[in-house]
Amino acid sequence: MAIDKRELRVHLDRGVTPVACDVRGAEARAAATFRLANISRSGMFLETAGDVGLTQGHAVQFSMRLDQEREDVSGVAKVRWVRPRDQGPYLPRGLGIQVVEFNDNAERRYLDFLENCLVNLKITDLMDPGCVDAAPTATVRAVVALIRGRGVDCAVIVDAHGAPVGIFTRSDLVKLFDREGALDEPVAAHMTANPTTVSIEQSTDDAYEMMRFGSLNHLPVVEDGIIVGILSTRDLVRYWAEYMDLQSKRLSRSYDRAMSVIAHDLRTPLGVIRTTNLMLSTGALDPQEYLAAGLAESIDHSCDMMLGLIDDILDIGSITSGAVRLQRVPVDLKVFLGRLHAQFEPSARAKGITLTLGVIDELPLVAADPLRLEQVLNNLVGNALKYTQEKGRVTIGAETRHSRVALWVRDNGPGIALAEQAKLFREFTPLSSVPGKGEKSTGLGLAIAKRLVEAHGGVIEVDSRPGSGTTFRVLLPLSDIQ
Repeated sequence: MAIDKRELRVHLDRGVTPVACDVRGAEARAAATFRLANISRSGMFLETAGDVGLTQGHAVQFSMRLDQEREDVSGVAKVRWVRPRDQGPYLPRGLGIQVVEFNDNAERRYLDFLENCLVNLKITDLMDPGCVDAAPTATVRAVVALIRGRGVDCAVIVDAHGAPVGIFTRSDLVKLFDREGALDEPVAAHMTANPTTVSIEQSTDDAYEMMRFGSLNHLPVVEDGIIVGILSTRDLVRYWAEYMDLQSKRLSRSYDRAMSVIAHDLRTPLGVIRTTNLMLSTGALDPQEYLAAGLAESIDHSCDMMLGLIDDILDIGSITSGAVRLQRVPVDLKVFLGRLHAQFEPSARAKGITLTLGVIDELPLVAADPLRLEQVLNNLVGNALKYTQEKGRVTIGAETRHSRVALWVRDNGPGIALAEQAKLFREFTPLSSVPGKGEKSTGLGLAIAKRLVEAHGGVIEVDSRPGSGTTFRVLLPLSDIQ
């Protein structure tokens, strides 16, 4: 492909504030201020008030800085269209580019950014703030002229205070074609009265459900009862379809990784069991030798490994599907962590690691599922012992922090590089760090822990530097504390 020498450089800050974008040409220079208005798997639409210096069909090398800590997403894009100014709210001025090719591993970073954008979409990101509104006394003819002039599908009918009292759409107009004089009647006589509205503070999920169950094509958006915009099915469904398509592709990749991990991690213990059984059945191994060599314990350990992997896979599946239901009861954290310390102290001593309990005296009761909370802390303490070398230290503790209570596990192990911390909570993504005794890791434990903590309404944090150890914190809100 012949690449135009122009370069499109976009700096996105994940917010709604305008961001800088430079377009450099071989013969001329132009600069414009852009705002990311639309993003999809194949490209993006950038709104601007200035000239972009590009025309439809141009190929551009693009580079986007997603944030200060991440590398640029770069590649080749093609200009699909450039919209001129003043074409109504649905046709803002800007530049639409279609991604043709990503450089290096930029596609994965781009998809991560896209997913974050879609997950955090707000109604204000999707609604048209410049919707057409009219008074109930306005004639149908006048409202139709407004709709056609603005190139939109509907008008919101508002009272004297700006509160929506009805909606008039293009489909309502079709019903009036055979009625003489209808165009000169007040629009209030032909509008859909008392329309369903959505608050600007509600989520896009709420809006989607309201449209789906009400078979609605438009939702007036209100703030304190006043109309501030209009949300259309067209815009909302487009983003939902994009999100679901992205998730299906991610699930497909996760499935492939899962099968690879399962096949790899089950092969070794199954091989041990099969070989030992063959030696016993053929007489190559005497039963007394079998016991003396500790092969019975080896097979038992292999079975535990396989059962643990299967349990993890079932857990991540049930949590993801929402099948897990928490059984919350008041939990005494001091007693809970004391029991956890007693459970892991023998294995810590066997590895030559000092395991201490750093709980403060006064801790409130927390409303939690004790079995699931234990599963989370078991994983954190188990990982700390796994990655801490002999003569190392691991500390378990808890404390209240303003509006939250924090449970933490701290070690003085090798630490985790910043580049790897982003992968900590992804399924089937073991780190490159080597456990102290070479223990296995499927990369599922922390992913399960994160989802269980979030199910409790909390968050899980990590603070680590290479060579300085690691601290994991589970923060639960005080609203869950009895």
